[in-house]
Amino acid sequence: MKDLNIVIAGKGIVGNSISKRFFPEADFFDPYKGYYHTEKKYDCCIICVPTPLVNGGLSTNHVEEVLNTINADYFIVKSTVPIGFCDKHHNVMFSPEFSGSTAHNVDIDDNFTIIGATTNTQRQFVSDLFYSKKPSHLHKIYFTTNKEAELLKLMENAYLGYIVTFATEINKIATKYDIDYNVVSELLKLDPRMPQSHTHVFDGQDYYSSHCLNKDIPELARDSKLLTYIINYNYEKMMQHV
Repeated sequence: MKDLNIVIAGKGIVGNSISKRFFPEADFFDPYKGYYHTEKKYDCCIICVPTPLVNGGLSTNHVEEVLNTINADYFIVKSTVPIGFCDKHHNVMFSPEFSGSTAHNVDIDDNFTIIGATTNTQRQFVSDLFYSKKPSHLHKIYFTTNKEAELLKLMENAYLGYIVTFATEINKIATKYDIDYNVVSELLKLDPRMPQSHTHVFDGQDYYSSHCLNKDIPELARDSKLLTYIINYNYEKMMQHV
């Protein structure tokens, strides 16, 4: 197949990780860091720009700026966006990203890619794009719809926030009964059905405070009383340490 012209929009943690793992030859577009737009035509643009929390929801202004600036046949959105965002645009496919800056996911090298590609043309392009970098027996592609993929990403971060909140409550109970919570937490992981991460409670921090969780959970909480309660409860605990 022909060499594809790829540009990665956003030279942050996710953009650099995508470049390192898949597309080291790709151009970067990030005017905030000195990587400016050219008139070059690209086969694909991979969007890894911030979607900050604004008025209780995720702002897509930076994503839309890329869509309106870069000339590409296809766009793959790695930035977390509200449910339904990608379907509003032509040939824009959402692909949840699991690498980040914390110890749990820094430079994580998943052996799979999930992507909202529904047409045969989109699926053929995505398969060619990724399998040209990693063979199919080492890297699997799972196709779904954009909305399913968007909900998946928000669901994962909401679940991680729930796990942290639950773990801190169990730690409080363990302290009351003079039990070593760390022992219980590690024994819990022996059951494969139980969470394997985010159950450690750091000394003096009985709340979550994460760039992604802090902004993504409120987006999903718009439709969930339970998540709204978790956010408020977490905020109360965090304020006790200020």
